[in-house]
Amino acid sequence: METKEKILNSAAKIFAEKSYDGSRVDQIAEHAGIPKSLIYYHFKSKESILNTLIEAFISDLVRIQNNIKEIYEHEKTIAPNEQIIEKVVPFFQEKSDIMRIIMAESLKVSPSPPILRVLKTVIDSKKSAACRFNNIDYDNPKTVLREFINYIIPVFTFSCLYNSFSDMYGFDRNLIIKHFIDIMDQNSCENISIFENK
Repeated sequence: METKEKILNSAAKIFAEKSYDGSRVDQIAEHAGIPKSLIYYHFKSKESILNTLIEAFISDLVRIQNNIKEIYEHEKTIAPNEQIIEKVVPFFQEKSDIMRIIMAESLKVSPSPPILRVLKTVIDSKKSAACRFNNIDYDNPKTVLREFINYIIPVFTFSCLYNSFSDMYGFDRNLIIKHFIDIMDQNSCENISIFENK
């Protein structure tokens, strides 16, 4: 693993556990097993590490969205649930620490909360595939809000909390994931129906 990747992986763990504000660069260095000076060789500041993590997450999300778009193009209809699950679930499981950081940083007063940058990425991606979403108008503020409330918030919240939720209630994690996907799929169908009948 390259040093920069090691730093980013350690930072994601430390920021997720201690919060961005509660973390120090020397903690990241210790976790990564490298000298603190090496972090400053790759990054100007702790903030630049955070921004790199968020931008990397958004880039990865674009890649996932493009994969889903290809499924839509191939199927000429709403992508089969199983194919989306194969693409999306492992991604959100792998990125849960970064999603936790994005959620926490988005609660701060800011003109550009990270979670809204994620929303913009999702919307921009869906705009280019709008014909596969029953011609839904992604320039409509109500559509964007619905996407935020019915997709972004539940997915981020679930990704951050499903392990703790499963442990607290003694539920099987795989079963909880399946139920969540079923609920999201049902909501998606209901949303499409709402849009078609508006």
